[in-house]
Amino acid sequence: MVVGGLAACGDDDDGATDPDPSSEPTESDRVLVLMSDSGSSLVPGEPGRIPLGVGDASGALVEDAPATLAFTVQDVDGNPVETGIEVARRDAGLPRSYYPLLLTTPEPGFYRAVTEVDGSPVDAAFEVRAVEEIAIPRPGQPLPPTPTPTVGDPRCVDPICTQEPPCPLHEVGLESVLGTSPTAVLVSTPAFCQTAICGPVLDLFVEAQAATPDVTFIHVEVYESAEEVEAEGPEATLAPAVAAWQLPYEPCLFLVAADGTVAERLDVIYDSDELAEALARLTA
Repeated sequence: MVVGGLAACGDDDDGATDPDPSSEPTESDRVLVLMSDSGSSLVPGEPGRIPLGVGDASGALVEDAPATLAFTVQDVDGNPVETGIEVARRDAGLPRSYYPLLLTTPEPGFYRAVTEVDGSPVDAAFEVRAVEEIAIPRPGQPLPPTPTPTVGDPRCVDPICTQEPPCPLHEVGLESVLGTSPTAVLVSTPAFCQTAICGPVLDLFVEAQAATPDVTFIHVEVYESAEEVEAEGPEATLAPAVAAWQLPYEPCLFLVAADGTVAERLDVIYDSDELAEALARLTA
């Protein structure tokens, strides 16, 4: 479901996403669920991350997902691009599990992640677009210093936080710290998240702040007006930073180095362990 130009929480991450209409369905009672817009997440020739889940026949994520999956990545002709990629299930502090597949694709096009669940093959097709088609700031690029709402200056965003009660990560505006210290910026909207993951990842983000004092933590809401979202739904106006960064989905976590460049991005979902590992890399 597209919300104001965004795919809410990875385009309904409880349903399988298959960008290739000619793909053949698997015969398993389990499916591999693509949880993000891979075309905006992956850059040809560069390491990338796409979160995947194990769902039932309807695409709803299951609670008994395997502890580990071994993936093969194939091109559109079925030729292996990468093989034997072991990915552990992630779910620390979350109500659902996922598998962050790290891979490098050689060129734009359609690919397929293939694995086995309970002895049966499952797969998910995904797209990799040409780098010039990717607008969202990616690792190695500067994060635009768009001002973000704060308690002292909401910048016409109402409310600045839809978490109940509001989270404490709205004291500092991005423009005042970007380029001066490591910064973690989470874009999420707990009140309007279609798949109920924005709140849990924000909770983990708030908890991580105490253990990472050298990083400035900032939460950014997706919409400019909650009242407008309730009245107009997907056509509601995006908050300035979300519009400026051209985000095609949320949640989205930017981990920004002290020089203002994006060091890493965690799209759609992360657990407490993956978040802690990424923050450690940011401050190493």
